[in-house]
Amino acid sequence: MPAQTIFRWKFIESTLLASWAFLFLIAPLLAAFGLVRGVPWHFYVMTPVLIAMFIVLPGVLGAAVAMSRADFWTGAVFKSPW
Repeated sequence: MPAQTIFRWKFIESTLLASWAFLFLIAPLLAAFGLVRGVPWHFYVMTPVLIAMFIVLPGVLGAAVAMSRADFWTGAVFKSPW
């Protein structure tokens, strides 16, 4: 199995594992905020997009930090998994 496949699977797995509680806590809060404040319809369209970015971007940053530290500690040449 290629290293890229393993990296992608582990990236998805760790991102989902780290963010499931955030999703279950923030979804009702944002829905209640929208109902109480009477926000326009595009709030409900843009909220999932912004939440996805808020989850994926820290995952990418964490993966980059982990790979750069592994590269530094092992002395190997950093090669992008993509």
